[in-house]
Amino acid sequence: MPSSKSIMEILNYAVIKYISGYLNVESVNFGDEDIFLTVEDGSIREIEPSSPPHFFALDGSSRSFISGKGIVSFGSVVVSSSSTSIFGVYPSIDGERELNLDDPFVAVAPSLVEGSKIDPYLFSNSYISAYSITGDPFSSKDGFETVEGELRSVLETKALSLLKGKGYVLVDGPLFPSYLMFTSRFKERLNSERQKVIDENYIGIVKRIDKSRVLIDAMSRSGKLRNETFLSDESLILHTLRFNLSPPYRTMVIGPLLKGEDKRKIYVYYLIKPFHKYFPKFSILRIEMVKDDEKVLSWLASLEFTREGIPTVLALADYKAKRISEALYRYIVSTLERIGIQSSFFSRLTVMET
Repeated sequence: MPSSKSIMEILNYAVIKYISGYLNVESVNFGDEDIFLTVEDGSIREIEPSSPPHFFALDGSSRSFISGKGIVSFGSVVVSSSSTSIFGVYPSIDGERELNLDDPFVAVAPSLVEGSKIDPYLFSNSYISAYSITGDPFSSKDGFETVEGELRSVLETKALSLLKGKGYVLVDGPLFPSYLMFTSRFKERLNSERQKVIDENYIGIVKRIDKSRVLIDAMSRSGKLRNETFLSDESLILHTLRFNLSPPYRTMVIGPLLKGEDKRKIYVYYLIKPFHKYFPKFSILRIEMVKDDEKVLSWLASLEFTREGIPTVLALADYKAKRISEALYRYIVSTLERIGIQSSFFSRLTVMET
């Protein structure tokens, strides 16, 4: 029987070196200067908040009804505003201003069993689609994550195009997501659309850096850090803050890192904002921009944040998008069950959780 030490070595090798390396799809390089995580050399440095301009924020949500006859997925997208609360939603189900979109927000993926599948042609109209943007038909074998993920990603990209030229836009997540679960044809098509839209006014806000390894990989490539030392950027940054900062805590930034995305440069910063200047709890966000402009960080630092550490304007879009997709979900569940299409155990659990 292996010792506890050898077990940990095996786990570290398998989980950290192999699995995380296999799943890592982001190419990261340093800019002109190396990054050292100490206060003295300026890698972690204080930033002064400054009065922000008007911001839009965009987020989407999606859910799926799963049955033996197939999958019905539906999505929503919301644009919030720092001045007018909700700027627009799609689809609108309660009379709120609707975004100028006419794209499908429902996707139907029939079962593989011919005699018991949902017939997508019976439900087909301009707002319900049985096909991916690649032209391939949706199928239940793709899995609900892929079907609803494609639907949501397309809606978000379409909504981004509506905001082009209107001002600064906070985007939930990376500017160019990895789309791991999707086909290469879908990824190429959607990233091509995003390349046409994304400019210096779009700012990516990555909230869950407990799953991010951009900073770790960059430091490892430079030889400043052993790749297996930390599991995530969040653990690295929190460890660094613990040994470098003392009260009163101030808003800090790390960066820039230079990340390559489809031959386009993405500048990456980490914004570290304390919840209280004398309490060691921080909001840590990964910020992505196509133009290296530190004044954007000062603007973001001045925004109001939620208790979860998210800019309020972005949290509002997230909340509203989820409420719309939940309402659509409950309506579709009740309608389909009335006509005899029973939901799976997974779908019933989802209803109970929402």
